[in-house]
Amino acid sequence: MGFSLGLAGAIGFTYLLAIRRRFAALTDAALGALVLAVAQVIVTARLLSLLGLLRLLPLLLLNLALLSGVLWAGRRGLAAAWRSTWRRVGGFLRLLGRSPLCLGLALALIALLAWVLWQTAVLPEASYDGLAYHLPMAFSRLQFADARAIPGWPLWLSSYPEHSELLMAWIVLLDGSAALVDAVQWAFWPAAFLACYGLARKLGVPAMPSFAGGALLAFAPAVALQAGVAYNDLIIAYRNNAPLRLSDVATAVQGAEDVRQAAWSGDQPAILLNVQ
Repeated sequence: MGFSLGLAGAIGFTYLLAIRRRFAALTDAALGALVLAVAQVIVTARLLSLLGLLRLLPLLLLNLALLSGVLWAGRRGLAAAWRSTWRRVGGFLRLLGRSPLCLGLALALIALLAWVLWQTAVLPEASYDGLAYHLPMAFSRLQFADARAIPGWPLWLSSYPEHSELLMAWIVLLDGSAALVDAVQWAFWPAAFLACYGLARKLGVPAMPSFAGGALLAFAPAVALQAGVAYNDLIIAYRNNAPLRLSDVATAVQGAEDVRQAAWSGDQPAILLNVQ
């Protein structure tokens, strides 16, 4: 588990080195590399589905071939790109160290990003959209391994561009599990920070205020991630003039409602089918 994200990260870093010299700002190059990496993931999965070859080995070989091609095409400038990137990052880290506020925001943001990524591996897919049609379409695409039309729900979703579904298919194929399917949106979170920081710098805002603004924007998703906390703090009764909260008697977690539900026929596992 995690090989899919590791390979996607390697693809993104390779594109960063390959296009670094074309951008004056490192943030612009990083955003461009992210777009190219996501595009490669989607395009390779779609191409293989058109050929009826959406399987692990073809997907892995095609992406490694493209990765090798990018490295070969930019081989003359990779060393210079690496040195330039490292100098920019090192200079920014030294500047960050001079601002306790921004350093604290940076450490908190890294911790939050890591915590959210860890949560994707621990908690089951819980969103209605994911369970209703994203995951079913992704697994249907993997089942057939081709580009046949897959009806969604509602039915008009059969023509929906399968971007997120193909990203999920990438994760499931490479990891052999759906544990990290929620991570399809994770990369776009730091991308929002980079976009905010880069735009502020282009408007002439100093580096540290730009960083603080981007970090505060990146913290916004934490509001939605605290949904379980609201339920844990719910007051369900009063005892001795003191509130009795749900957290005092139980724990609410994010997850599918029937994650522990099972069906049995005698002593054999079965499938529970509800027809309405």
